[in-house]
Order: sequence, then C-alpha cells, then structure tokens
Amino acid sequence: MHKNDEKDQIIDKKLNSLKWIGEDVNEWSQGIRNGYARAYIIFSLLDTGVFEALRGHKKTSIQLANECNLNSYLLDGVLSYLTYADVVLEKEHDSYFFTEKGLEYIFSDKIRTISYGAVGGYSCLFTNLTASLKNEVKYGDDYVRQGDFVAISSQVTGGGNYKWITDKLSELGVETVLDLGCGTAGVLTEYCRLNPNINGIGVDISESAIEEATKIVAENNLSDRIKLVVGDITKPETYESQAGKFQAINGVMVFHEFLREGEEYMVNLLKDMKNKFPGTYLFLGEVDIYSDAEIRTLEIPNRTHFLFYQYVIHALTWQGMPMHKEKWIDIMERAGLEIVEVKEDLPSLLRIVEIVAKF
Repeated sequence: MHKNDEKDQIIDKKLNSLKWIGEDVNEWSQGIRNGYARAYIIFSLLDTGVFEALRGHKKTSIQLANECNLNSYLLDGVLSYLTYADVVLEKEHDSYFFTEKGLEYIFSDKIRTISYGAVGGYSCLFTNLTASLKNEVKYGDDYVRQGDFVAISSQVTGGGNYKWITDKLSELGVETVLDLGCGTAGVLTEYCRLNPNINGIGVDISESAIEEATKIVAENNLSDRIKLVVGDITKPETYESQAGKFQAINGVMVFHEFLREGEEYMVNLLKDMKNKFPGTYLFLGEVDIYSDAEIRTLEIPNRTHFLFYQYVIHALTWQGMPMHKEKWIDIMERAGLEIVEVKEDLPSLLRIVEIVAKF
C-alpha cells in the first residue's frame, strides 16, 4: 500500500467518525457538555445504588431517594436530565424506568470501568489539570486518585483473565498465591471462588483497605483461606515475615505504577524480590500498549479507551508511558527472572498480556 493510500484511509476513518464526535461546532460542543454531565450522573447513580434500586421497576425520585437515603429534589433533577439527554431512561407519570438499551448499557462492564475508574477514581486529574500544567500542584504530592474506585475498575478490566490465571496456578502446583496491592481483596476473593484448591495472602499499604478487605473476606466465608497483611509492596521486608509461605506472587496491573521511578528502579525491585523469594512464580499482567500506527487503524470510538489509559492516566499520574510486552520481558530478564510463559489472547477491555516468570 502506498503512503498516499494510507493517508487517505486515515482521513476516511476520521470523516466516518465525525457523526460520533459531531458534524458541526454545535453538535461537537453540546456533545462535550452532554458527555461531561452524563459521566458524573451515571457514576453517582451507580455508586449510590439508584440504578440497582431501579432495575426491573418503575419508581419515582422520592421512592428512590427514600430507598437510597438521598436528596429527592437533587435526584429528580439528574434523573430528568438523563431521561431526556440519553436513551437509557424513560419517565411515565413521575416514575422512571430503564429502557431495553438502558438495562444493557448501564450494567455493562464497559460502563462500570468508565464510571469507577475514569470518573470515580481519576476525576482529580482533570479538576487539577490547569494547576498541574502550571506546575502549581503535582499528582502524588498534592492530590491522588481514589484508590477504592480504581480497584473496582481494574477488577472489571482484568476479570476476564482470572480463570486462566487460576488454572495456571494449579498447573504449576501453587497452593498459596500472594496478591500485591490487594486493596479490598476483590481479586483474591475471585481467585478462591474460581479455584477451591487455592489459598491467598493479600498485601496492601493501606490499613483501611486491609480492614475493609477483612470484612469482605469474612462475608464470603474465606477467612480460613485468605490472610491479609499491611505492607509496602516496594519493600518486601515489610511483609516478608508476616506473609508466611507462598509459591506464587500475583502482580496483575500493579508494577506499571512504579515506572514513574524509572526502569532501573523496576529492575532493582524485581532483583530484591528474587533474593527474598527464590523459586517463586511471578504473574505479571500489564497492558501491551498500542503504537501510534496501530491507534490510527481504529475508529475513534474504539480507540478512546486505549488513548485514555496511555495518554491521560499514565502521563498525568507521572507513571511514564506504559510499555510494549517486549520491554516488560526485557526488564524481567535483566532482573534475572526466567520467563515461563507469555499469554496474549486473553479477553480484556484493554490489551492485557500475562507474563509468567520464575524468581
């Protein structure tokens, strides 16, 4: 294919996407207004339980407010907006109800990921963007994401990989897996549900997260299978003695957080872990990023999720750009790890690659 043909295809794709982003300045500008409002409204109605209370019913804003302990006046306003600005709700005699599309869309994994991750977890990146660009504030020093919402989003994003991981743990003879950055133990809980032969140890630096995780583990009757420890995952000595015995470490969607410190920091962290946990398996799951050329082949609606992950979350949280799988493999090999398997064809909302290595 000639270069001119490639350019023509790119232009055609952009023109075909105009309907999605708006064919004139009015459509484009009001699309921004509508998207901004809907993003926050949908997140809030998910997070407060309104959508769950409405599922399968017709209810007034007063009924919903009473059920969810909310302000009925404010609730009616945002429900009305969503009814007339979207296709997910309808209203009849002051009662709201889901359309067929609403039931399909609102409870989908894609919306949960956007709502809890982009809006709930990372909205601070945008409310602080102007000050950050002016070097008046900096992420990590002056503001941080809301980790509990990010954890929900990450679990949804990577959930399609869990069955493969738990099967692989059994195949490797692993009885106990240690989960780094366990949050409220959602991943470990799911691993134990999928595989009754696996036990878990969760490590997180947040005492409040461990406290909440303890409750969740107990509610799922897994207290005899999951142990929870407060520790800094960048300092293995803070959790090594408390954790006890384990044969594998789960680091899915965790290690990219430390790229802000540079590649050598990552290499040295893995070397430290190798010294402390020799012979242990490491499951590293990270997004295999899209090149500029690959992104250009995608229609605009289909490229947005990847653009947000690569160029908003990673840049504005100072993590540095995410990497291709070959770079992750290079870092692991430089740290002296043996690559056991690379799994690429996993179901995911992002292009996640699982790399199994051995310390």
